[in-house]
Amino acid sequence: MKYQTEDMNVNDVLKNDLNAAITLKKYKKLTQNIKNHPSLLKDKTVILCAATFLDSSERNIVKLCLDIIEDFVQNDSCHYALITTFGIFESLESLSIRLRGHDDAQANRAAVMVDILRKNTPPAYSTRLRVKGRQARKTTTMYQLYIPQLTNENRQDIEEALIQIKGVVSFVIDLDRQKCTVRVTPNLAVESLVRALSEKYLLKILVVSKNPEDVSEAYVDVLNKNNKSLHADYFPEEESPPKGKSVSHFTNITKNANGWIKSAANFWNKSFYW
Repeated sequence: MKYQTEDMNVNDVLKNDLNAAITLKKYKKLTQNIKNHPSLLKDKTVILCAATFLDSSERNIVKLCLDIIEDFVQNDSCHYALITTFGIFESLESLSIRLRGHDDAQANRAAVMVDILRKNTPPAYSTRLRVKGRQARKTTTMYQLYIPQLTNENRQDIEEALIQIKGVVSFVIDLDRQKCTVRVTPNLAVESLVRALSEKYLLKILVVSKNPEDVSEAYVDVLNKNNKSLHADYFPEEESPPKGKSVSHFTNITKNANGWIKSAANFWNKSFYW
């Protein structure tokens, strides 16, 4: 059986608890059926979505993410895929540490899953988990980049460039909105990230800035010494490419489903640098 998820701006999901909850509940229904596990893990969208949203500050979102991951962990045949997909084990371990003393129930759930996966880790991955586990505990920062010239043609080049930049932990590309959400380690300055991408592909890359008291966005040119902010309406509409539908990996979950595509899924298991 195949399913479809529709593309959604990840930042919108992160800031909108209702959207996130709706999306995760739909995914949870899929993971509750063990017959769906092989196709879901092959695609990786659902499991990477759950792993990413473990960073949420909302308890109900974290609980839904743990419910989804737990469905996979309880299926022994899923262990290898969970262990060998970078980000799953690391996110669980990071959460189990972060929630200690704040939400012991969820911290313990994450710790139990970490223990199960660790005990079932193939010898070849033991070292990787130890090293990456320590790295996952480092503080990371999330930035959203606006790339006016982002198209389906140069998307893969940008993805491959991102995984080569030291300090990039993970990223999500939203082709429709010409945005890229990037999680980086403390030793990678956003200026260095933007410079590395813009100089290689001669692209204009701006950092999205949001005022908590204002729903509008501003775009900051961090390579400009004056650090000039440009509001969204500054960019003429013709600069944006036609808004085509992003590639979806599932079909027929529901026509009105709220979802998002982890565009980095195909690159997740390549060499990440810290």
